[in-house]
Amino acid sequence: MEEKGWVEVVALAPGTRLNHYEILGQIGEGGMGEVYKARDIRLDRTVAVKVIGDGLGGDPTMRERLLREARAASSLNHPNICTVHDVHDGDRPFIAMEWVEGESLAQRLGSGAPVPITDLVRLAIQVADALDTAHIRGIVHRDLKPANLFVTRRGDAKILDFGLAQISPAVVQVSGDQATMVAERRLTNRGEALGTVSYMAPEQARGERVDARSDLFSLGIVLYEMATGRSPFASPTTALTFDAILNRQPPPSRTVNGEVPTVLDQIIGRLLSKEPGGRYQSARLLHDELQALLETLQCDQSGGRAKIAPSIAVLPFTNLSPEPENEYLADGITEEVINTLAQIKGLQVAARTSSFAFKGKTPDLADVAAKLRVAHVLTGSVRKAGARLRVTVQMVNSHDGLAVWSERYDRQADDIFQIQDEIAAAIAEKLRLSLMDTAGDSAAKRGTDNIEAYELYLKGRFFVNQRGAGIAKGLECYERALALDPGYGAAHGGIAIALALLGFYGYVPAYETLPRARRAAHNAIASGHALAEAYTVLQFVSFCYDWDWAQSEREFAQATTLNAKLPIAYQWHSLYLAARGRFDEAVAAAARTVEIDPLSALAHAVHAFSFVYAGRFDETVAAARRVEQLDPQVWIADYALTAASCGSGRIEEALSAGERCAAKSERHPWPLMTLSVAYSLAGRIADAARIADELIERDRHGYVLPLAIAQALASAERVEEAVAYFQRAYREHDSLPLWNHWPSIPPSFATDRRFREILVRVGLKPGPRFTA
Repeated sequence: MEEKGWVEVVALAPGTRLNHYEILGQIGEGGMGEVYKARDIRLDRTVAVKVIGDGLGGDPTMRERLLREARAASSLNHPNICTVHDVHDGDRPFIAMEWVEGESLAQRLGSGAPVPITDLVRLAIQVADALDTAHIRGIVHRDLKPANLFVTRRGDAKILDFGLAQISPAVVQVSGDQATMVAERRLTNRGEALGTVSYMAPEQARGERVDARSDLFSLGIVLYEMATGRSPFASPTTALTFDAILNRQPPPSRTVNGEVPTVLDQIIGRLLSKEPGGRYQSARLLHDELQALLETLQCDQSGGRAKIAPSIAVLPFTNLSPEPENEYLADGITEEVINTLAQIKGLQVAARTSSFAFKGKTPDLADVAAKLRVAHVLTGSVRKAGARLRVTVQMVNSHDGLAVWSERYDRQADDIFQIQDEIAAAIAEKLRLSLMDTAGDSAAKRGTDNIEAYELYLKGRFFVNQRGAGIAKGLECYERALALDPGYGAAHGGIAIALALLGFYGYVPAYETLPRARRAAHNAIASGHALAEAYTVLQFVSFCYDWDWAQSEREFAQATTLNAKLPIAYQWHSLYLAARGRFDEAVAAAARTVEIDPLSALAHAVHAFSFVYAGRFDETVAAARRVEQLDPQVWIADYALTAASCGSGRIEEALSAGERCAAKSERHPWPLMTLSVAYSLAGRIADAARIADELIERDRHGYVLPLAIAQALASAERVEEAVAYFQRAYREHDSLPLWNHWPSIPPSFATDRRFREILVRVGLKPGPRFTA
């Protein structure tokens, strides 16, 4: 017998039987107990058996952690997560896991030598992919460290030990036993810093709420250690380690090991951001960046240094035409170049919205590259005079500011397709990349050879991107393009998006627009064009109009399989998840939008919305401020602030944000109905009534979302009228799912059972504020 802290450890002798497992020998031990190599007698296979230490089997917390590990790992099916075969909750609790040959990452790092860069990136990709699977399932590991990462003899990673995992209620299958539920709560209480100190995220060290981004911070520590051979925060005492994690920045990994590529150093630095908002917002986005790095890492034979993935941002081309209305053409050519470049394998292309954040500005190109994380920037101008078209472009290396390539195209306007293809081909040649599927007939690629139809399509996209009244203008342009070429698939896709947006914002009744949007999306799919956008529209229609939750999930998966970086797919999916009460997933989906499109005010606004739904009101404020910094005129930031302030009881702030939002939005029904709730909470019932009357009057002469009228009436304590409009919203398939779990709900909504019953009919589990 040996003493191990306060735990008395009695090793099991070879030949000992635990149920149908025969112990072959001890292979390790830790704070919870020992790990043995064993043989499964029934199936005649080798397994690893983890046994709670002698004397701890009666400790309910230790038993619960073992069961937690079994529950979490067994709910995940991933090649880089250790598979759990069996669990036993008897006198000597244990779990049986798959047997793999190899060593822990802690053993591999024991020599103090860095891990070769290619091996590091490949292992990191596997771990990120496994974490993404866990996080999607609502599981946060909370104890990611080298000792819990195993490297097989084949060089593959395996995540071990989910004993401290935070598991969402959707994953935990509670037996109903009160002691089990108490243990479950005790292991996830705030204020407890669970985990290994030197691998904790700052919020974890403070005993605050943790989420998927906390695991990513821990992974950043692991990657730093792999890259440099030393820990970024480890100190002689626990107190000093805590201080380092909370307050100190480690030296960049590249300054410790000069072989670390700049991009990898930036990835690690971002993972180690003290604030969760500064890190990658999902393991999937981290995985994608690492994958791109791995695919393009090439060894420089002379110096052995890594070459970094080519990347580019295309800034909005300047309109130099005599007619200002040709602005659509400059924007359209820019977007088409972005879309064509995005098809080039191995080239990272900044999202359209983030690039267009610089429209009308003369930014420093190095600053652009830093903000969008690209190595090259393409600028250009367009001048159309009659039937002649001049396009001038220049590609600049952001590191030294030197022009890599420039060209001027003087052509007939009918040559616009060829110009766009030639620009993409020249960039690919300069970056030594293959054009892959971008070559070929322009009409086949774009769906039309009718230049007039194509220009109308560009105009339509120009107007729709402006939102507001521009959506209806864009829809008209798309329909005119389709009249010229009925088989134009991209125009069908544009119509689908425009109709979905009109229904989403409540400009036109959902029962008029969303069935039409569905038909247009199916037409686009039949044509073979705009497929990802079409499936995204179907995803939205399925949940917001059809209330078909499973179908919406399938269509989201189809859309993101076709285009994993389509922002609107994640934006709408975030709303879907919030309506279903899957708040952590909703935040993660919205965060992915921000990752894809970091300078998009709309992306940050959806992120703010996700925090509102989740009841994380302080984070709502931070996200709304980022929207304000990007575009002060985007009113939905104030809309989110109004709802968050109502939800948190900060009524004066709710009134201020609500009135500001109503003015910015030109009194859109969304801000007005939320402002009416703020008035109600402030006791200003007469003001709430004025909003209700205004919306009713507007509805007589046009269309107003019946749900908005219902909320304003409920805020004015006119409950019977509110119920009638809520029932109308149900009959018209208004956007009821969007308002489930929204915190700014009038008190009568929460207490009158008729509101709750309608939500149940929609197929929703009413949010906690619906208590009747």
